[in-house]
Amino acid sequence: MAGERNLWNTMRTHMKPLGVVERVENSAGAGTPDVTYCLAGVSGWVELKALDDWPVRPATTISIPKLKKEQVEWLSRWHKAGGRAYMLLQVQRQYVLLDPMTTRDVYERTLVKEALLQRALLTHTGNFPTLRLAHLLTSQESRGA
Repeated sequence: MAGERNLWNTMRTHMKPLGVVERVENSAGAGTPDVTYCLAGVSGWVELKALDDWPVRPATTISIPKLKKEQVEWLSRWHKAGGRAYMLLQVQRQYVLLDPMTTRDVYERTLVKEALLQRALLTHTGNFPTLRLAHLLTSQESRGA
């Protein structure tokens, strides 16, 4: 998807000066996230997704057609083992960072936009949120239980 490719290019450009961010092309492991990172000695994984727009009706659940069950399961397994794993969603100029549990709820189509944004670890509209994202990807608070 062109949107995900653009999101990767933006993330790489902004985050690379802060550490290592690499795109992972892995056909051997179903569900492996798109990006691995190591920032300030903390490493993890990020699945990238992009939508053209939010649903028009507030009661319509969020659907990300390219989000696969294997991706959701991979993020959940990694998180349960104590690792850092997230989904970064871009909708137009809005960036939303989600934990694996919220990502699962998106996959199961149980969240409307308002609920998704309330549960997000990060919501930002405008330029890529480089420093806020780096802080969340490396902080203990965003790791959760």
